[in-house]
Amino acid sequence: MIGCANMPENLSPIYKRDLIEADFLRNVMANDPNSKGNYEVIPGSNITTVKIFRPSKPHDEAALRESMKKIKSTLRSAFGHEPNMLRFEFKEVTIEE
Repeated sequence: MIGCANMPENLSPIYKRDLIEADFLRNVMANDPNSKGNYEVIPGSNITTVKIFRPSKPHDEAALRESMKKIKSTLRSAFGHEPNMLRFEFKEVTIEE
């Protein structure tokens, strides 16, 4: 077939709830004046990834982890299910919560 590629067997579909979680995270990031235009949110079936372009690592990793826990708690309360893992990717470090 023309225009088709083999797909990995472990590729999971992205569902509407994954997209809703990514939109929620985009809104959170958009409300932070330090992050405007400095990130990309990528939805996934098990992990929602936020790529941070600047700085190359977080200023305060403990504070970032605490913020990530609060975001997950808000998602859990708002949508009634366990949210995806959050992954914040900086150039020098990746943090998952």
